[in-house]
Amino acid sequence: MTGCSSGYERPWGDLMSEWPLVSLADLAAPTPNSLATGPFGSSVGARYFRTSGVPLIRGSNLSVDVGRRLLDEQVVYLDLEKAAEFQRSQAVRGDLVFTCWGTIGQVGLIDGRARFDRYIVSNKQMKLTPDPARVDPLFLYYALSSPRMIAAVQAIAIGSSVPGFNLNQLRQVAVALPSPREQRAIAEVLGALDDK
Repeated sequence: MTGCSSGYERPWGDLMSEWPLVSLADLAAPTPNSLATGPFGSSVGARYFRTSGVPLIRGSNLSVDVGRRLLDEQVVYLDLEKAAEFQRSQAVRGDLVFTCWGTIGQVGLIDGRARFDRYIVSNKQMKLTPDPARVDPLFLYYALSSPRMIAAVQAIAIGSSVPGFNLNQLRQVAVALPSPREQRAIAEVLGALDDK
């Protein structure tokens, strides 16, 4: 369902101004590599693609359509040995994935809809493992997928012909954060709309 995020802004828009702004750096899990980029491009080039193994998330697997949290019907794979080289770039359920070169503003969520338990993010992606004690991943997905947030991220992109967005910029992105109970309630409502 396209545009649920704009619905997110309308009913709770007035409340958002009362919620504290919290950076993604502060919402990242207190574990190594909770905010990380994908491997260098030559490390995951086409010559390493296989027909099975660990799926690789590329730009074509993300969308600005908020109802499509991850497009993993068609993926390429790295073999297990190659994927093991990129532990810091591994994304699992609950993680969010962002495009850092190309279509800036794309956000993905690896949740129960995902076909696989783990992925490797490509050289043009970044991933965030949120701290579940502070933020609900589905709420954070909707917050970051809102037209307002996408426009804010696109406004600070670097480069012209191929826009870029780096890890330091991602760390500084801030979202309005209600209580955990409110986060879950908002995510539940918006998730139910998407499920329809």
